[in-house]
Amino acid sequence: MRTPEKAAQEKASLLGINDSFRKVVLDDAQRKSARDVIVRELVCNCLIHREFVSPHIARITIDGEGIHTRNASRALFAGPVTLESLDPTPKNPIIANFFTQMGRSEDLGSGTRNLYKFSRLYTGKDPVLEDGDQFTAFVPVPPVMVGAAEGRDGHNAATGVERSGAASGSRRSRTRAEVESVVKDLLARSDRFAATEVGERISQVGERTVRRYLAEMVKEGKLVSVPRGRSTTYRAGNSSGSLGGE
Repeated sequence: MRTPEKAAQEKASLLGINDSFRKVVLDDAQRKSARDVIVRELVCNCLIHREFVSPHIARITIDGEGIHTRNASRALFAGPVTLESLDPTPKNPIIANFFTQMGRSEDLGSGTRNLYKFSRLYTGKDPVLEDGDQFTAFVPVPPVMVGAAEGRDGHNAATGVERSGAASGSRRSRTRAEVESVVKDLLARSDRFAATEVGERISQVGERTVRRYLAEMVKEGKLVSVPRGRSTTYRAGNSSGSLGGE
């Protein structure tokens, strides 16, 4: 049987995310692959915590930035999910217990804690998690992958990767600046706004990318997320004066 976890691992293999990037770490005196733990937690979350009544299809996407997941949710409070704000609520306890018995999950809330722990070990960065009508998660790829790709493909391929990486970084900086500019304009008109309002003004990127940048701005103190029912709005944070000024 071709499980979702197996499919994700096959896709990772096709993208060159092979055993050289497993990064085995010690956890409670046990050797574990940080990459495998991250994939396991993301896939298990899509199955255990999904709102099965919703028609939205659970999605797992692996691209040059990292691994993204999106699945229907039934959140009591919408907004970014951090270790400080973590308040786990069982959504499908029977399914959760089944996965626990198989050894694929631990106690309630362990998935989020593991994602933060092993993402930091694997990539040096925090994952981006947000709950609402849909639960979205993003874990970036480790920077070492670019260097490994250069060494594997030779000088010509290395040059291409370097140029592509520079272009990608340039596009990312430009898009982030555009998001900050739109946020600054929205805050000048009103004291708060929704992510969809930003997405409507920046058509070249998807809502997922917009929400990721907004989550980064929340972490930087430029914005504060404000749960509103099953959606989230944003208002200016303590560091909002630096918006668009970096």
